[in-house]
Amino acid sequence: MIQAFSSKEFTLIDRALEISEDVSCNYYHISASNWKKYGFEISHLAQLSREEITDQGLAQISRYVRPPEHLLPGDYPRDYYRVCLQDHNILQLIEREKEVELFPLMIYILTHELVHIIRFRKFQQRFDVSPEEKNVEERKVHQATFDILKPLRKINLEPVLDSYFGHRCPRYIC
Repeated sequence: MIQAFSSKEFTLIDRALEISEDVSCNYYHISASNWKKYGFEISHLAQLSREEITDQGLAQISRYVRPPEHLLPGDYPRDYYRVCLQDHNILQLIEREKEVELFPLMIYILTHELVHIIRFRKFQQRFDVSPEEKNVEERKVHQATFDILKPLRKINLEPVLDSYFGHRCPRYIC
Protein backbone atom coordinates (compact mmCIF):
# COMPACT_ATOMS: atom_id res chain seq x y z
CA MET A 1 0.00 0.00 0.00
CA ILE A 2 1.27 3.47 -0.91
CA GLN A 3 1.62 5.85 2.02
CA ALA A 4 -0.36 9.10 1.81
CA PHE A 5 -0.44 12.26 3.91
CA SER A 6 -2.66 12.40 6.98
CA SER A 7 -4.92 15.34 7.89
CA LYS A 8 -2.29 16.50 10.43
CA GLU A 9 0.32 16.54 7.66
CA PHE A 10 -2.03 18.52 5.39
CA THR A 11 -2.11 21.25 8.04
CA LEU A 12 1.71 21.46 7.93
CA ILE A 13 1.67 21.49 4.14
CA ASP A 14 -0.83 24.38 4.10
CA ARG A 15 1.41 26.37 6.46
CA ALA A 16 4.46 25.51 4.36
CA LEU A 17 2.67 26.71 1.22
CA GLU A 18 1.86 30.07 2.84
CA ILE A 19 5.54 30.57 3.69
CA SER A 20 6.69 29.38 0.25
CA GLU A 21 4.33 31.71 -1.58
CA ASP A 22 5.31 34.65 0.60
CA VAL A 23 9.09 34.23 0.26
CA SER A 24 8.90 33.39 -3.46
CA CYS A 25 6.74 36.43 -4.23
CA ASN A 26 9.05 38.66 -2.20
CA TYR A 27 12.14 37.32 -3.97
CA TYR A 28 10.66 37.79 -7.44
CA HIS A 29 8.82 41.04 -6.55
CA ILE A 30 5.37 39.69 -7.37
CA SER A 31 2.36 41.47 -5.86
CA ALA A 32 -0.44 39.50 -4.22
CA SER A 33 -2.89 40.53 -6.95
CA ASN A 34 -0.48 39.49 -9.67
CA TRP A 35 0.28 36.19 -7.91
CA LYS A 36 -3.37 35.14 -8.24
CA LYS A 37 -2.93 35.17 -12.02
CA TYR A 38 -0.15 32.56 -11.99
CA GLY A 39 -2.59 29.67 -12.33
CA PHE A 40 -1.44 26.64 -10.36
CA GLU A 41 -2.69 24.13 -7.85
CA ILE A 42 -1.05 21.85 -5.31
CA SER A 43 -2.28 18.26 -5.39
CA HIS A 44 -1.46 15.28 -3.23
CA LEU A 45 -1.43 11.57 -3.97
CA ALA A 46 -5.19 10.92 -3.61
CA GLN A 47 -5.90 13.67 -6.18
CA LEU A 48 -3.38 12.55 -8.78
CA SER A 49 -4.10 10.61 -11.93
CA ARG A 50 -2.07 7.48 -12.62
CA GLU A 51 0.20 9.40 -15.04
CA GLU A 52 1.01 12.00 -12.37
CA ILE A 53 2.30 9.44 -9.84
CA THR A 54 5.97 8.53 -9.91
CA ASP A 55 8.57 6.79 -7.81
CA GLN A 56 11.10 9.38 -8.99
CA GLY A 57 11.30 12.60 -6.98
CA LEU A 58 9.27 14.28 -4.29
CA ALA A 59 7.07 16.38 -6.57
CA GLN A 60 6.61 17.09 -10.23
CA ILE A 61 4.78 19.66 -12.27
CA SER A 62 2.17 18.81 -14.87
CA ARG A 63 0.98 21.43 -17.33
CA TYR A 64 -2.60 21.64 -18.56
CA VAL A 65 -4.26 23.89 -21.10
CA ARG A 66 -7.32 25.08 -19.17
CA PRO A 67 -7.50 25.58 -15.42
CA PRO A 68 -10.40 24.34 -13.35
CA GLU A 69 -13.05 27.08 -13.29
CA HIS A 70 -12.42 27.84 -9.61
CA LEU A 71 -8.75 28.72 -10.23
CA LEU A 72 -8.97 31.60 -12.68
CA PRO A 73 -11.83 34.05 -13.21
CA GLY A 74 -13.38 34.67 -16.59
CA ASP A 75 -12.19 32.96 -19.71
CA TYR A 76 -8.44 32.87 -19.24
CA PRO A 77 -7.23 30.99 -22.35
CA ARG A 78 -3.94 29.94 -20.80
CA ASP A 79 -2.30 26.92 -19.37
CA TYR A 80 -2.00 26.18 -15.69
CA TYR A 81 0.36 24.09 -13.62
CA ARG A 82 -0.35 21.32 -11.18
CA VAL A 83 2.25 20.58 -8.52
CA CYS A 84 1.90 16.84 -7.95
CA LEU A 85 3.18 16.01 -4.49
CA GLN A 86 4.44 12.45 -4.22
CA ASP A 87 3.28 11.72 -0.65
CA HIS A 88 4.77 8.23 -0.61
CA ASN A 89 8.26 9.42 -1.63
CA ILE A 90 8.20 12.35 0.80
CA LEU A 91 7.11 10.18 3.73
CA GLN A 92 9.73 7.54 2.91
CA LEU A 93 12.42 10.22 2.89
CA ILE A 94 11.26 11.51 6.31
CA GLU A 95 11.42 7.97 7.71
CA ARG A 96 14.85 7.33 6.22
CA GLU A 97 16.51 10.69 6.99
CA LYS A 98 15.81 11.25 10.69
CA GLU A 99 17.29 14.78 10.75
CA VAL A 100 14.92 15.99 8.01
CA GLU A 101 11.52 17.15 9.29
CA LEU A 102 8.34 17.30 7.20
CA PHE A 103 7.61 21.03 7.67
CA PRO A 104 11.00 22.38 6.48
CA LEU A 105 11.12 19.78 3.70
CA MET A 106 7.69 20.87 2.44
CA ILE A 107 8.80 24.52 2.51
CA TYR A 108 11.75 23.53 0.32
CA ILE A 109 9.70 21.35 -2.06
CA LEU A 110 6.93 23.90 -2.49
CA THR A 111 9.32 26.83 -2.89
CA HIS A 112 11.27 24.83 -5.47
CA GLU A 113 8.14 24.04 -7.47
CA LEU A 114 6.88 27.63 -7.22
CA VAL A 115 10.22 28.86 -8.58
CA HIS A 116 9.69 26.58 -11.60
CA ILE A 117 6.20 28.01 -12.12
CA ILE A 118 7.44 31.59 -11.79
CA ARG A 119 10.22 30.93 -14.28
CA PHE A 120 7.73 29.41 -16.74
CA ARG A 121 5.32 32.34 -16.34
CA LYS A 122 8.07 34.94 -16.69
CA PHE A 123 9.33 33.16 -19.83
CA GLN A 124 12.71 32.53 -18.22
CA GLN A 125 12.34 28.84 -19.06
CA ARG A 126 10.17 26.80 -21.42
CA PHE A 127 8.25 23.86 -19.96
CA ASP A 128 9.10 21.41 -22.72
CA VAL A 129 12.87 21.14 -23.08
CA SER A 130 15.51 18.48 -23.67
CA PRO A 131 16.80 16.37 -20.76
CA GLU A 132 20.08 18.33 -20.82
CA GLU A 133 18.22 21.65 -20.57
CA LYS A 134 16.10 20.21 -17.75
CA ASN A 135 19.23 19.32 -15.80
CA VAL A 136 20.61 22.84 -16.15
CA GLU A 137 17.23 24.31 -15.18
CA GLU A 138 17.01 22.06 -12.11
CA ARG A 139 20.37 23.34 -10.90
CA LYS A 140 19.26 26.94 -11.42
CA VAL A 141 16.00 26.32 -9.55
CA HIS A 142 17.81 24.59 -6.66
CA GLN A 143 20.13 27.60 -6.45
CA ALA A 144 17.22 30.07 -6.47
CA THR A 145 15.41 27.98 -3.84
CA PHE A 146 18.52 28.08 -1.64
CA ASP A 147 18.87 31.86 -2.12
CA ILE A 148 15.20 32.37 -1.22
CA LEU A 149 15.20 30.13 1.86
CA LYS A 150 18.67 30.74 3.32
CA PRO A 151 17.63 33.95 5.15
CA LEU A 152 14.71 32.23 6.94
CA ARG A 153 15.27 31.76 10.65
CA LYS A 154 13.46 29.72 13.31
CA ILE A 155 12.76 26.92 10.83
CA ASN A 156 15.10 23.94 10.83
CA LEU A 157 15.97 24.26 7.12
CA GLU A 158 19.71 23.49 7.40
CA PRO A 159 19.41 19.69 7.01
CA VAL A 160 17.24 20.16 3.93
CA LEU A 161 19.41 22.89 2.40
CA ASP A 162 22.52 20.80 3.09
CA SER A 163 21.00 17.72 1.46
CA TYR A 164 20.55 19.66 -1.80
CA PHE A 165 24.07 21.13 -1.79
CA GLY A 166 25.26 19.07 -4.77
CA HIS A 167 22.17 19.99 -6.80
CA ARG A 168 22.80 23.72 -6.83
CA CYS A 169 24.38 25.63 -9.64
CA PRO A 170 27.95 26.85 -9.36
CA ARG A 171 27.82 30.66 -9.43
CA TYR A 172 29.66 30.89 -12.75
CA ILE A 173 26.92 28.86 -14.51
CA CYS A 174 23.75 30.46 -13.08
